[in-house]
Amino acid sequence: MCRKTSKDMRWHKERDATKTYRVNDCDRIIDDDALSREEEDDTFLEDENAIPGPTSPGINMHVYLQPLIEELKELWDVGVKTYDAYSKTNFILRASLLWTINDFPAYADFSGWSTKGYYACPCCHKETKRTSLMHKGGYLGHRRWLPINHKWRNDANSFDGKIEKDVAPVPLSGDDVLQHYSRFSQVKYGKIVGNKRKRDASNSLFGWKKKSIFFTLPYWRKLKILHNLDVMHIEKNVSDNILGTLMSIQGKNKDTLKARLDLVKMKIRDKLHPKVLDGKVRVPIAIYTLRSDAKVAICRMLAKMKSPNGYLSNISRCVKDNGKKISCLKSHDHHVFIEQLLPLALRGFLPKEVYDPLIELSFFFRDLCYKNISVGQLEELEKKIPYTLCKLEMIFPPAFFDVMVHLVVHLATEAKTVGPVRYRWMYPIERYLRTLKSYIRNRAHPEGCIAKGYLADECLTFCSRYMSDIDTKFNRKVRNDDEDIEEDTIKSNLEVFRPLGQTIGGSTPKHLDHLECDQIHFYILQNYDPLLKFVQKHKLELEKECPRNVERKHKEQFSKWIQNQVQKIYKLGCCDKDLYNLVCGPSRVVGHHTAYIVNGFRFHTSDRSENRETQNSGVMVRGDPGENHVFVFKCSWFDVENLGRGYKVDEHGLISVNKNRLLKSDDVFVLESQVEQVFYIEDENNEN
Repeated sequence: MCRKTSKDMRWHKERDATKTYRVNDCDRIIDDDALSREEEDDTFLEDENAIPGPTSPGINMHVYLQPLIEELKELWDVGVKTYDAYSKTNFILRASLLWTINDFPAYADFSGWSTKGYYACPCCHKETKRTSLMHKGGYLGHRRWLPINHKWRNDANSFDGKIEKDVAPVPLSGDDVLQHYSRFSQVKYGKIVGNKRKRDASNSLFGWKKKSIFFTLPYWRKLKILHNLDVMHIEKNVSDNILGTLMSIQGKNKDTLKARLDLVKMKIRDKLHPKVLDGKVRVPIAIYTLRSDAKVAICRMLAKMKSPNGYLSNISRCVKDNGKKISCLKSHDHHVFIEQLLPLALRGFLPKEVYDPLIELSFFFRDLCYKNISVGQLEELEKKIPYTLCKLEMIFPPAFFDVMVHLVVHLATEAKTVGPVRYRWMYPIERYLRTLKSYIRNRAHPEGCIAKGYLADECLTFCSRYMSDIDTKFNRKVRNDDEDIEEDTIKSNLEVFRPLGQTIGGSTPKHLDHLECDQIHFYILQNYDPLLKFVQKHKLELEKECPRNVERKHKEQFSKWIQNQVQKIYKLGCCDKDLYNLVCGPSRVVGHHTAYIVNGFRFHTSDRSENRETQNSGVMVRGDPGENHVFVFKCSWFDVENLGRGYKVDEHGLISVNKNRLLKSDDVFVLESQVEQVFYIEDENNEN
């Protein structure tokens, strides 16, 4: 292990014990009692055997886990003698397994709890409520999370035809799991030759199909979360259900004839029951089914959409069937769709009672996936999500609520216990599996290829930790790198003359007219913090002369006035030369760039973005809108001063701007430090 990594690993031991430390800007505080061992290391262990397939071990996964469990026991009980490259001493290294990260089918293989059938929810365990349907089953009963006196608990007709009196189930603790284990015998690991193993009362209980081997670890029973629910796949499945049902996509639609017959069987929602007319079965159109023109408009919006570089894949390729069907979306596409695009795509096409709960669900996922989120915010999400799911229960058929939709109710509770979801979902694991697959050169021996490629990668990784003067995976630049600025090229000490970003490609000379030159000069002077005292002084002088039209006079006279003021100070030797050059104004011949990287964003001019598949020309500024160089952006501003005519804000906070109304303003230039990136999507409901 290299010296730098060793230094970072000593933080827990050498930190100031009198201080508290916040984790990911959350409200939870780490104290000394939270660490049961002084010298521990967090690392990721990946088991490729968990990948589903015809040769996947499935329930026999524990056969392959036994060597790992033995090593984990040794790391916890005895420890391993390790060399510290930073202090150049030996010490005993101890380690523990924090939790497992897996998709939902692998959840069953690791935990031993079946994720199919009547007890498919491992969080609700034996209290899972499953409604038998003609096609599989529906997991309803979200009214259990409502207050005990809520009116929806007694509203049987709007839900599943039953009055709800039960309360929300409490997840099993480690001791509860062991108590269940004592009530059945463990099945023998490995595959049985001959007759297939049968489950009965002696070797199973509720949803348990085996005893988890992880409980042989001495600390496993004390952990609050043993196996994580994967938000990545839950988002994807929920998004699939919504898209398939709203757009009636074959194979994805949950509103089928069987789903309508389930309503007949449950004696609810008479208006949606199939009817026989003229010898044919007629299925009434539901309020959540989109019209043909709405489907075309949504597909057209996605087909024409351009997103910033690196934000999203080319989603227009997923529009099929002559612009009437959306399919083949990747997991990250579903992630962006359900959190960002769903409210925009459905606005104006669905009734309010359908649109509102879908937007609430979209905002839930968006807030849940924040990198920094407080416990208070998670508690608010935990309270709101049962209401959202209950609203959806009153609208969509029971077949819509498969187990993946039901698991949404547990996500905020789990995040409140163990932290933000972005550190516990499957995205990095799926990407790493793609890397392992790329090692395969001989398809007859894929395992050998992966092992050989992995070993070579580990050797190169170890060597690269000692190479700081060349590009490696540890010092590789990010996609939109704006920090590689050579200090030798900066000739001024003024902050305004120090570039924050990097240009892409060369520049072309451009001649500014007098108006543009004055606009740039005034904006820089007005927004440069060291000159704020001069701005206030000039406005006070104008107010003393005449209190009328102070802002207009200030804009017209300030550049000349401050030039005279700084010139007097400069002649006395009390002013920096660079500051004097700043107030004297810019050159009329400037360099024009079509691309610039700053603040982690890649910006293109509108002309450069016109023929590209990406849109990088959107600029947002928060608030009111020689030798030295200042980079500025020239922008055309939408009219955000006139609410109703220039822009609109709906009840959900979604903003629409009128693309035909531009703001009439002289402030068309902004500094590079002020810009953030946005992108625009055409509203198919309103052509403007």
